[in-house]
Amino acid sequence: MKSFPGWLIALALASACQHATPASTLPADTEAPWNCAPSRGDIAARLITWTRQIVSDTGAAAAERRTTYQLPQIPRSEVRPVAERETCARAGLAYGTIAKPGVPNSVVVILAGDRYLAINLSAIMTSGEYLTAVILDRNFKPIAWLTI
Repeated sequence: MKSFPGWLIALALASACQHATPASTLPADTEAPWNCAPSRGDIAARLITWTRQIVSDTGAAAAERRTTYQLPQIPRSEVRPVAERETCARAGLAYGTIAKPGVPNSVVVILAGDRYLAINLSAIMTSGEYLTAVILDRNFKPIAWLTI
């Protein structure tokens, strides 16, 4: 049986499913509070490292992934964690999962140029041993799903 890289599987899954796009502000019926996860956690570090590698690498494979995921080519220094609550909440809602009502949602959000990458730590989706993250445009519309 042929083996496929995790990013290719995630791209196929992204094409197969649609996710709701949140409004420009938080919905009034959002019951669970949203928090930005600390940028020093293991999952945040993993997402930051992956993003910095892809957006700054000049190789052909990285260029292909940037095209696939619609990520910009930018210096590593322009990839940063986000700490604004509303941004984390909107990214978490776009991730498409909410923990139990009243339970805080902790979301890792990374800004890379004009894209956000997010993982809701309170409701992590996985693909085997890989974590599933969403790439969002500036309007928090999902562009692609990836595994890291």
